[in-house]
Formats: sequence, structure tokens, C-alpha cells
Amino acid sequence: MGKYKSILARGLGASSAAVMLAGKALAQEFSDSGASDAAAVGIFAGIWIFVIIAAIIGLVTLIFWIFMLIDAFKRTNWKDDSQKTTWLVVLIVSFVVGLHFIGALVYYFAVYRALGKASSAPVNK
Repeated sequence: MGKYKSILARGLGASSAAVMLAGKALAQEFSDSGASDAAAVGIFAGIWIFVIIAAIIGLVTLIFWIFMLIDAFKRTNWKDDSQKTTWLVVLIVSFVVGLHFIGALVYYFAVYRALGKASSAPVNK
């Protein structure tokens, strides 16, 4: 029985030594001369450039939507009285659902370009 205990003790000792060496190898820090730092900076800069461009585009489309909404409020030369209400609802709902640019673009081509700028003189009915 003593023979087996000594074999078991040596086996456990060797396996624990192997585990400790593997742990040290896995915990070792590898240096790649700053390449990963440069890559991280590049990715970070790229993301920020994208965010800035997206914010500028969003701001421009919001300003365009506001101009079309103001035009719909001021316009008096509607072909029908219910058109003003309809277009105001379309513009406001398009803003609420997040498609304000689409609503403003449709209004621009369907009303603003077709009827011209908002005027004070109503169209003869």
C-alpha cells in the first residue's frame, strides 16, 4: 500500500506543478509593441467620426422638417380647407415615429414645390 501512496503523491505533485506552470503561461502579458493601442485609437476615432456625421445629418433633416412644418402652418393657399389639417397631422406623426425627414420630403414635393412658398392670398375655389 505504501508503494501506491508514493506513486499517487508523485502524480499529484506533478499534476499540480503542471497546473501552476499553465496558469503562469496563461497569465503572462504579451507585448505587441503598441499595435493594439493604435488599432483601438483608430476604431475609436472612426466611431466618433461616424457619430459626428450622423448628428450633422440628423440636425439638417430636423431643420428641414421644422421649415416644412412652419410652411404648413403659415400656408393659406390650400386647394381644400382639410388639406392643412391633413398635412400637419402627416408632418407631426412622421416626427413622432422617427421618419420626420420622409414626411418633410413628401410635403416638399407634394405641396411646397407644387403650390410655391406660403402666401397670404388664397387660391380661388
